[in-house]
Amino acid sequence: MTKHTIKKPKEDLQQNIDNIVPPKIAVELENVFFSYQKKDTSQGTIFNSFENQNNYVLNNINYSLEQGSLLAVLGPNGGGKTTLLRLLLGFLEPDSGKIKIFGKDPSASDSLIGYVPQSSTLRLDFPVNVENMVLMGAAKREEFFSLKHFGQYWSVNKKNKEKAGYFLNQLGLGSHLKRKISELSGGELQRALIARALMGWNDDKPFLLLLDEPTASIDPAGKFCFYEFLHTLKNKITSIVVSHDLTTASNIFDHLVIINKTLIEAKAVTQSPEQPQSYIPVAFSTNINLETIFGKHEHDCPCPVASFIKATKEEK
Repeated sequence: MTKHTIKKPKEDLQQNIDNIVPPKIAVELENVFFSYQKKDTSQGTIFNSFENQNNYVLNNINYSLEQGSLLAVLGPNGGGKTTLLRLLLGFLEPDSGKIKIFGKDPSASDSLIGYVPQSSTLRLDFPVNVENMVLMGAAKREEFFSLKHFGQYWSVNKKNKEKAGYFLNQLGLGSHLKRKISELSGGELQRALIARALMGWNDDKPFLLLLDEPTASIDPAGKFCFYEFLHTLKNKITSIVVSHDLTTASNIFDHLVIINKTLIEAKAVTQSPEQPQSYIPVAFSTNINLETIFGKHEHDCPCPVASFIKATKEEK
């Protein structure tokens, strides 16, 4: 008669723990400092001394983001949000500290990153239609800037055309493929640029999408369309969204941080099973100074919101 060994619950638990695969990290920032310094090459002098921490645009940033996450970044103008994105892209190098994108330096990960800047330098009089503009996002850097390969790239590529059509359709621009970019509204152009940024994404590789104020020129209906689309990408790609307007879709984000020279991570709270997690109440119910989020009020500004911020602080 065969003897069966019965595992104890404790042994089963340990085996499950041993089989757990640690989550893969998409973005890792370790002790990152950055300042826009000027060097006098003739004297070898560095202005904005390291000794004065007030000169840092980003001061000792530590953060890690798991693959497939959706991160929202809040903060005042001049707080360092766009600078952080440029560091992640490899456009800038930190004064000290380490930055890793999928375990590599940003400069070695550029093919795995899509980026939509706050303001595009795209010339609207450039004679190209929406579909071809989006297809530019699929070109490798060496091909895009090489006349030898440029003609080959613009030959019919069914896979890329299908991908471009899919992204444009998901962003509400499926009927605009053959329209000239000069005929698009500001919001439509912004959505087309987002589609272009996604063209570098392949299913078999990790991908990081960086969006700097992506809904700034999009109307309310377009914002909902955009955030719904972004929500469908969760767990497929990693997305970082810099924005001042998260009230439209605060509950779709996995994480939220506030950047104002330093980094503060906000925690989400679920009030009830019916109500999804929301970061907006948390940001206002914590002890975070409102100036950290919105910036310091200028006394000559007539905006009534500034008075509200001041009154809220005085009540505390």
